[in-house]
Amino acid sequence: MKVYFKRTLLVLVLLFAGILIICLYYNKIESNRIPKKINDSLKTEKVNNDDKQSIEVYAMDTYMTLYAYGSNAKAALMESKKKILQLDSLFNTTNSESEIYQLNCDKKIIASKDVIEILKEAKKISDLTDGKLDLSVYPIVEEWGFINKKFCIPTDNRLEELKKNVSYKKIFINEKTSEVRLDNKSMKIDLGAVAKGYTSKMIMKIFKKHHIKSGLVSLGGNVQIYGKKPDNSLFKIGIANPEKKATNYLGVYQGKDKAVITSGSYERYFEKNNKIYHHIIDPATAKPAESGIVSMTIIADDGTLADGLSTSCFILGKDKTLQLWRNNKEKFDFILQTADKKIYISKNLESHFNSENNYEIIE
Repeated sequence: MKVYFKRTLLVLVLLFAGILIICLYYNKIESNRIPKKINDSLKTEKVNNDDKQSIEVYAMDTYMTLYAYGSNAKAALMESKKKILQLDSLFNTTNSESEIYQLNCDKKIIASKDVIEILKEAKKISDLTDGKLDLSVYPIVEEWGFINKKFCIPTDNRLEELKKNVSYKKIFINEKTSEVRLDNKSMKIDLGAVAKGYTSKMIMKIFKKHHIKSGLVSLGGNVQIYGKKPDNSLFKIGIANPEKKATNYLGVYQGKDKAVITSGSYERYFEKNNKIYHHIIDPATAKPAESGIVSMTIIADDGTLADGLSTSCFILGKDKTLQLWRNNKEKFDFILQTADKKIYISKNLESHFNSENNYEIIE
């Protein structure tokens, strides 16, 4: 059995020809993978007479890099780092002190404001996508071995048994009492499909609070940009090409004040009997989604929405994603690649996307 892991959609933040390239590194994983030593102290340099501050953080099992420009950049990044670590401590499924761990064990907790808010937002995305985003699919992801890296192919009978406990509608939230309850003793949830998007959204609020001129965060490859670049030009984000080397990309998105988040079957997977099994599980089948999509990028104002939709639209497939977008054009845009290597982008991106590859514009 061959096993591969997305070493984090590790953003080296390479400014190549003025483009931020999201670089993917594929390494054979070890059972006890130890994070590399990172420099979590602030770095400062001058860019167009503005202070550019940057910091690295390891949290949520991924490497994160934050950039901010302006006189208050240092304060903004230090507060952002604190927020990241706080959210990681709340959302972690394996830390016995986290709220999500305790919810999975006790099925009922008094939750913090952030846990209540992220669950509310996730359930809205679940409703929007007919349940293709379902946080309660976590036990199935465990069964396939994507949590402990002990990969296996579960029997159909076992998956049918686990499917009985999957229903985001059985996650109950009482905002008045702050109580969160799982209405099934066998249910467990995981926030992985929305956690980094929610985190980048919170960082954007911190940047706004500190009146940052411009900024960018990359949380394991989930990118969110704040304002324009210091020279008043748009940020350029390279969309990674799953078929080629790390420095190649499907195209380049140019924009401001957007979250740019990609989900793909090439990110985390194992191979057995010459078949690849990836980590994006379809709640309807309890198996890796076979939607015909290999890469789904969502671009939206809201980081949580972009994160949740990148996963759920990957599961929905091209036709249903197009239908969803046509009904919600004001909420998000997309760049997707299918298994036959065709690229499709939403009409709203026509003036914001450049590529050497052929692509079809969807209206």
